[in-house]
Amino acid sequence: MRHVVLLLVLLGLAVPAAASPRDDLVAAFGRGDRGAALWLAKPLAEQDDMLAQYMLGTLLRDDTGTRQEAAVWLRKAAEKGHVAAQGELGYLLFFELKSRAEGRSWIERAVRANYPPSFRDLGWILENEGRGAEGLKEAAEHYRRGTELNDRNATLLYANALLKGRGVAKDIAAAAALYCSLGRASGDLQCGKLLLQGAVPGKTASDGVVMLRRLSDQGNADARVALAEHLLNAPAGANDVDDAVKLLRLAAEQGHSAALFDLGALAIRGVGGPKDPRAAFEWYGKSAAAGYAAAYQRMGDIAVAGLDGRPDPAEALRLYRLGAEKGDPSAQESLAIRLYNDEAPTRDRAAAAALFCGLDTARANYNCAAAIFAGYAAEKDKAVAVRLVRKAAAAGHLTAIAELGNLLITGTNVEKDIAEGVRLTKQAAEHGSPVAYFNMGYICAAGLDGSQDYADALRWYRKAADAGNAEAHARIGWLMRYGPSELRDPAAAYAHFRKGAELGSTDALFQQGMALQDGFGVAQDETAAAGIFCQMTTTLGRYHCARMAIAGKARGLDKAAGLALLEALVKEGDRESIRLLAYYNLNGIGIRKNIPEGRRLVELDVAQGDATAMAWKGEMLEKGIGYERSLAEAVRWYERAAEQDQSDALLALGRIYEKGLRGKADPDSALRFYRRALQAGKAEAGAGVSRLSRRPDASTVLDVLPPQ
Repeated sequence: MRHVVLLLVLLGLAVPAAASPRDDLVAAFGRGDRGAALWLAKPLAEQDDMLAQYMLGTLLRDDTGTRQEAAVWLRKAAEKGHVAAQGELGYLLFFELKSRAEGRSWIERAVRANYPPSFRDLGWILENEGRGAEGLKEAAEHYRRGTELNDRNATLLYANALLKGRGVAKDIAAAAALYCSLGRASGDLQCGKLLLQGAVPGKTASDGVVMLRRLSDQGNADARVALAEHLLNAPAGANDVDDAVKLLRLAAEQGHSAALFDLGALAIRGVGGPKDPRAAFEWYGKSAAAGYAAAYQRMGDIAVAGLDGRPDPAEALRLYRLGAEKGDPSAQESLAIRLYNDEAPTRDRAAAAALFCGLDTARANYNCAAAIFAGYAAEKDKAVAVRLVRKAAAAGHLTAIAELGNLLITGTNVEKDIAEGVRLTKQAAEHGSPVAYFNMGYICAAGLDGSQDYADALRWYRKAADAGNAEAHARIGWLMRYGPSELRDPAAAYAHFRKGAELGSTDALFQQGMALQDGFGVAQDETAAAGIFCQMTTTLGRYHCARMAIAGKARGLDKAAGLALLEALVKEGDRESIRLLAYYNLNGIGIRKNIPEGRRLVELDVAQGDATAMAWKGEMLEKGIGYERSLAEAVRWYERAAEQDQSDALLALGRIYEKGLRGKADPDSALRFYRRALQAGKAEAGAGVSRLSRRPDASTVLDVLPPQ
């Protein structure tokens, strides 16, 4: 009966000593005697009494079966200018009879007449019609005006706006003052909560406890939950787990969904009793049944871990899906993670991407970006993905910070900024990001933060490996095999290759195969190496499988199978395979020598810009193998290969210039080529460097070797 007091004030009515039917109606309406008021209002309303029409419409509105009739009587009074009838008709039409346009028109008319409840109604409409910040601002202004007219519902909504900063500057103290002045349970509840937070000047948390305790004693379930949560989280000395559990149980008996949820959380943590996943699952189930959607996500987590030690991923997926369908963001995110990471048939990365990209948490933003980069999302613009990574990083998501650092270092879809990339990677690593540990290893090995520091790179890769990063084991093994001499440790390198392979690293698996092939850190076993290569699906693994099958080292695969695999790789355009098959044809290894086919394959590799193939073509032209002999053409191809620092071509040019095969000998040019060949790793060039460097007229300019 939100209108009675206001009605009497508006009409200036007072009950005279000798009561008339109209006076009896007002009295019955005022004391809430619905039956008497209805009996008295109907005949007066039919006599065109405006007040009776308003009262009859208001009374009939309370029954869903008579709301259409209520609208008839309220409209009669409204059309006569009864302000309260205009406001109540507008409310009835808009919110209950769904006649939006007419209802809003009457509400706006009542607002113009300063009818207090209609400010609240119009504010709600403005807040929820989807006009963003502008609509929120207009709504807050209407709530404020309703507050000034002492409408308590408007006051409550204005306090909510101030508390959350919706449409008005956030002002917790002002919100608290309004809540605490309302004198009704909803206001006292919020007042008590803010008192606990110290948001009311001159008041303390103890005042909030007193207020919430009073409401709790009156049976207010919301107050019981708020007080219980305070008692659980209060500092030592002020907390009281037993009292909190008692309050939560009382609220749970009232069917309070949050109380049921909190009891589940206590049971899973073992607070207030032994840790009991089954009891937690049951509490969460009751909470979900009471409408608390987030409980499904918690039930899903318990199913993943397993009730009584028996994980049930199918049940977890079902529960996450239920929570997601009810709009719970945490369940949607958990469902997306499962859909993205599960194996077939439950894996659905497109559906996972849609869920991630529909959420606005830091983790979801990052995962949406990852799905865009991987091509699973409907959004294909990589710039959008970069913006999402930046947003997640700005929100403190460690993996996003590490990934943004990596994008900036590599210049992937962003302008390269190595210094900023290194800074972000360090930031993420300092806060414990395993991804950043791995990237710091790369930064140190590549010298992106100053000089190369392989020992520090090894330290970072170890941290990443300890955190479960499979690829880090591959990098550790690589440094222990190919890095500086002080880091080399064959047995430890092989152990890391094997561990990384067990964790799923394709690179570590390949390196394990190479170590077995070469006998590095483990007894040489080419058959075992071939077994590893032949189980791989990568081009590099298949290449080595073909090579070893042709050499008779692959169990279950003969030479013909190896050649067939190599020819398939050639058709796929793999340069290493083209070069190897060319080598076999040119030298008759594993197959009958076939110079024309070897030349065809060399030309195919040359067409792809391969420097080694160019050097081979130069050698074939120099020796007249497959081509008409032409030293000039040979030199031209050697020079093209040398532009890419191909070591064989550099060595050949050194020999040609030293011996003067194209005319007069040119020792200085020969020395330069020998030095470049040595720098490119061709040890045989060292003899030429030594030989020509001893000349009295030798150039004193030395090329600087790169760091090892």
